Amino acid sequence: MEISLRSIDFSHFTDSERAIFNVLRVTLQYPANPQVKGAKLADDISFFLLIRSLDNLRQRDDLISDHGQPWKELPNLSFSAREQWSDPTVTGEGLSEEFAKWKNLNSFVARLTSTGFAPWLHLPIWQLRTALEEPPVEGSAMECRLWVASEWIIYCADPIFKYMTPNEELDEGTARALRTGTLCDGKSPLGVERWGFWKKRFSKFAADASGLKLDSAITGRISNALNIMDAVE
Repeated sequence: MEISLRSIDFSHFTDSERAIFNVLRVTLQYPANPQVKGAKLADDISFFLLIRSLDNLRQRDDLISDHGQPWKELPNLSFSAREQWSDPTVTGEGLSEEFAKWKNLNSFVARLTSTGFAPWLHLPIWQLRTALEEPPVEGSAMECRLWVASEWIIYCADPIFKYMTPNEELDEGTARALRTGTLCDGKSPLGVERWGFWKKRFSKFAADASGLKLDSAITGRISNALNIMDAVE
């Protein structure tokens, strides 16, 4: 049975509440059996309790006594995330437990980003580049790359799309950090052309799923990501 949430009034929602609702709506409307949806909803709700706790810290105006930095900036969190940012599909640590940890880290950062805390929008660009702008790799590494890329789109398509349409010219360092992959060479690091390339690559992976031995769970996530990309444009 299709679930309709059109009657809900968004006008009184905060940005954080709207982001959380959008994620839960995607889960409710995802084409899966009730058991899978229920497990996903439970996971989402538990995670958002953690995110809400972090969001509450961001509402504080006082300083952390030991550091003299404001709570609302969540000091050192961005640095800590960057320290952990080592993609096992690139480094060669092709173990299932490493892939699981990598998915969890990306999911955590993506969901936190969806609430409006986004000091690291270069991170999803890197993961979309790895999955969609480089030649495909074999086996579970490719599945992991596509899972991570789709996770960022599912939770953060709107801030990523806005980031892809800058009002100012990029400085040399930023342009180098956000450089395109080998299959996307020649396109601007930030721009709707690159966004469109990602959509084409997602579609190609979905079309070639059997040849690449991608299961229905991944193709379902790709389809979901493409729908969300269309919606935010």
